[in-house]
Amino acid sequence: MVHDIAREVREYAEELASPVEALLSADQVGALFSVHRSTVFRMVREDATFPRPLKLSRNTPRWRATELNAWIASRAAARGR
Repeated sequence: MVHDIAREVREYAEELASPVEALLSADQVGALFSVHRSTVFRMVREDATFPRPLKLSRNTPRWRATELNAWIASRAAARGR
């Protein structure tokens, strides 16, 4: 019983220590690429490879930073860099 509680506490502590993934707004994504936020939404519509946003609520799209970084890396790799 005590061993189970200790294990649960360790697992909970590990969950809390895990990094939370950054979520970026359209303005932040636009700033990342030096484009206007409307261009970000155009990229979503017109580029099938561009990461799709998460919908936190009806008017709150957010992009995962890791997906954006992977997209940037794939574009760079496609150009031979």
